Amino acid sequence: MEASVSQGKKNKTGYVNPLSGLVYCADCGNKMYIAWNNTRHKRTDPRTYHRENFKCGAYSKFGDRVCSSHYIQIKILNQIVLQDIRSKIGLVEADENKARKAFLSRSEKLAADTLAADRKRETQVNRRLAELERLISTVYEDKVLGKISEEVCINLLSKYQEEKKNLTVELSEIKRRLNSEVERHADVDEFIRRLKSYIGVPELTREMCMELIEFVTVDECPGKYSKEPREIHIYYKLIDKNQSKPTHKM
Repeated sequence: MEASVSQGKKNKTGYVNPLSGLVYCADCGNKMYIAWNNTRHKRTDPRTYHRENFKCGAYSKFGDRVCSSHYIQIKILNQIVLQDIRSKIGLVEADENKARKAFLSRSEKLAADTLAADRKRETQVNRRLAELERLISTVYEDKVLGKISEEVCINLLSKYQEEKKNLTVELSEIKRRLNSEVERHADVDEFIRRLKSYIGVPELTREMCMELIEFVTVDECPGKYSKEPREIHIYYKLIDKNQSKPTHKM
C-alpha cells in the first residue's frame, strides 16, 4: 500500500524526505519515487557513497518502453525548491503589496482556463435543467392521457429527478467557483502568512513542503547527465490550486 502524501515514505532511520510524495514525472504523469544509488570511487576513496534520487515510477516498474528515468538527485531538487521558496519570501520582504499583486495575478491566470470551462458548463447545465423540467412535465401529461403506463412514468420520473438533483449540485459548485474572487484574495493572504513564517529558514523541511507545495513536476534531462538543464515546475498551495496534477498517460 502506498504511503499517503502527508505521511511520506520513511527510510530505515524514520526520516521522511521533504518532497516525498509531491514529485511527478512531467511526461507520463506518474509519481517519482525515491531510489538509492551506491557509488564507489576506487582510485580516490574506497568508501561507498549512497546517493538518493527521484526516479519516474513508471520507468522503475516497466523500464524505458514506458518512460525514461527522469533521474534527479534529491539534494539538487531540494535546493532548487528551497531557492524558489526563498525567492518568494524575498519578494514579500522587499514589498509585500507588490508581492500580493504578483501572487494574485498568478492565481487568476491559472484560474482563467477553469473559469472559462465553468462558464461554458454553466450554460450547458442550465440548458439541460430547463430541458428536464419540460421532460418531467411531459411525463406527467402522458401518464394522465394514458400514453404511458404508471411503471414507465415512475421509472422516467426517477431517472429525470436524479439527473436534476445531480446537475443542481454541480451548478451550485460552479457558481461558487465563479464567485471566488474574495476566496482568491484570502488564499493569497494566507500564502503570504505561511511564507513569512519561514523567513530565514536554513534548509528545506517536510513541514515547509506540506504547507507550501502542492506538487512538483520534473521533465526529462535533455542530455546524458542529470546536472544538465531541464524544466522543473513548482506549484504552490493556495495560489496554484487551480492547476491540475499530472495524470497517468499509460
